Amino acid sequence: MVDVDGNRRVATLQVHWTTYAKERLVYRDAWLHLTERMESLVGELGIPLARTELVWQMGKRLPAGGRWSQTRFDKLVAGFEDENQDLRLVATAWTWPGRVEPEEPAQMSVDARLKNPDDGEEVYVEVRTKHLTPEEEDRIAEEFASLLVPVAESVEAVWGAVIHDLVTGFAANTPFESWYALGWDGRRAAKTHPRGYYWANLLNATHVERLGGLESLVERGSPQGLLVQPINEGRLEGGAVVRIPSPVTRFTTDELRAVKDLLAPALLPVTPRRYRRRGTPRILPD
Repeated sequence: MVDVDGNRRVATLQVHWTTYAKERLVYRDAWLHLTERMESLVGELGIPLARTELVWQMGKRLPAGGRWSQTRFDKLVAGFEDENQDLRLVATAWTWPGRVEPEEPAQMSVDARLKNPDDGEEVYVEVRTKHLTPEEEDRIAEEFASLLVPVAESVEAVWGAVIHDLVTGFAANTPFESWYALGWDGRRAAKTHPRGYYWANLLNATHVERLGGLESLVERGSPQGLLVQPINEGRLEGGAVVRIPSPVTRFTTDELRAVKDLLAPALLPVTPRRYRRRGTPRILPD
C-alpha cells in the first residue's frame, strides 16, 4: 500500500463489524459463514492455500492453538453452544507460501471475540497483504465490501468498515483508535460514533442522523466523488455505506480526506496529536 506521504508499506486488509449481541450463536454463525467464504475466495483467486491452524482461547478447558482437524473444529463450534465456556477469542487461520520470501508465509484469519458484549465485541477478517498482488487485494476488498451489510444484519452490528492500513498491534482496534490511544472507548461508543474513516464505512441510522440525515450525506458526499449507498430495509434501515470508488490499493489521500471530512461530525472527539511522517497508520494530520 502507499501511505499519506507516498511511501510503499506492508499492510493488512481487514473487514470489521462491531456488535453488542449477547447470543453466542450469532457469533458462531457469522464465524462459520466467513470461514467458509474466505476459504472459497482464496481458492477462486488460485492461491495455494493450506489451512494449518485452528486458534482459540476458551478459558482453561481447551488448549490454545494447534494443527487443524475436523475434530478440533467441531469441538470449537460446540463451544459456542455451551454457556459455561469462556469464549474470549475464536479464530481460524490459514497460511500460504510466500512468493517473495518463501520462509515467511502470508496469513489470513477469521476472528470472533466474545467476552463482554456491553463493551462492544468484534467479528473481523484480517489478511496480511505482503505476498498478494494488487489485483488480489482489490478482489478481496470488494468481497469484504459486499459482505458489510449482510453480515452486519446477521451479527446485529452497529458499525463496520473495510480497512487497508498498517498492522497496528491489536488487530481488534482500528487505526483511528490506535493512533489516538482510545483503547476500548471507540468500541464502547460504536453505537453513536463511527470508529474512524476508511475505504468503506458502514454507518447505522444514529450515525447518519449525526451527519444531518441521508439526504445531506448524499448531497455532501457525491460531489466529492464518494459513493453513498442508503440502507432501506432490515435492522440497519436508515443507515448507509460510504465508500471510496477507487480500488483499495489505489485510493488517494484526497479521497481519504473527503471521507474524513464527511464523517468528522460523528467521530469521537479526540485530542490532536503531533503527526509523525513515518511508521504511522493511514490517518490524516490534525
